[in-house]
Amino acid sequence: MKPKRLNMAAGAVGVLISLFVVTACSDVSLQSQHANAEPLSQSTAQAQVFANLAQRRESVDALYIEDTLTDLLPNQTFSVGDGAPAPLMDEVIVGTITAVEPGAGYATSADDPDTQHIVDYNDPDALWRAVVLHVSVVRSLSGTSSPGSELQVGLATEEPLEVVQSAFVGQRVLLPLDRRGFFRFNKSLYVIAQSGALLGVVRDDDSVSMPALGKDEADFLSEVDTLREINAENKQPDLEPVIVDPTTNQQVE
Repeated sequence: MKPKRLNMAAGAVGVLISLFVVTACSDVSLQSQHANAEPLSQSTAQAQVFANLAQRRESVDALYIEDTLTDLLPNQTFSVGDGAPAPLMDEVIVGTITAVEPGAGYATSADDPDTQHIVDYNDPDALWRAVVLHVSVVRSLSGTSSPGSELQVGLATEEPLEVVQSAFVGQRVLLPLDRRGFFRFNKSLYVIAQSGALLGVVRDDDSVSMPALGKDEADFLSEVDTLREINAENKQPDLEPVIVDPTTNQQVE
């Protein structure tokens, strides 16, 4: 049985509702403001998107099994209780984002405020929205996807579509991916770990950064923070499985 993380459990959706309800009205106004605004530079747009992802990560009451990026590589497996060892991620890829398209919005109704339903991406009543990242695979560390193949990845964000496009189209990325059916409008979409916060930017010098982690970034990337180091670590023989306490979702020392 594949280890499950608490952050992607159904209860996390309820936590996300409270965050997006507060910002729904401001989100609509932001969409309007950006419709006629000058395009942002990539660095400015990325700063906005990562700030939003950081806020979402902090708002979710979650316990993560992974302590560092090496925990997410395919050669490290985890066993929850008596379950069979398995990697935490379905895929870990290096690729290039070639396009960002609108996905869907999620809204509630007055007679059923606790249930979200799918609406059009541009629906003004949407509490939150998801975009679809089209990612051309350069290398799959798990060997699952072939170079040149395309993966579609969902990303929930309050930022307008144009900002996300400015931030990421043409950007090389490192993505720890899971397919969990989180986005009900398209259950085949991959999901980036930790509510999107582990979206890694690959710089020109092949270093990797994960700005949405904020103060936790240094510790998370303390063992590997370049593609060369990540590839070398991933080539190591399979490591001993790590046991996870199912009651706490934490690694057993």
